[in-house]
Amino acid sequence: MDMDLPNPASPTPDGAALTGEEGYETTHQIDVIVYAMVPEFNLAMARASDGHTFAITRKTSGIDLDSLKEGQRLACTVTVRLPRVLTALPLA
Repeated sequence: MDMDLPNPASPTPDGAALTGEEGYETTHQIDVIVYAMVPEFNLAMARASDGHTFAITRKTSGIDLDSLKEGQRLACTVTVRLPRVLTALPLA
């Protein structure tokens, strides 16, 4: 059964980008603030203004975990379904 799948580089009608290895996954941009560093587990915890929390790890693209500080703001690309951070960039 052939299905026409959207081009991953094409935006959805609401402007969100599509990505994913198996199928397509909607992503969106969100700003977060790092509220905890957990060096024992190589991760940082960050919170968005809506209260959602996200983990930033060594595998998170675009950021050096060792350079993060509590209180630092990041611009992140996160998945909508089963939220996870795909990329994180420091904000000035």
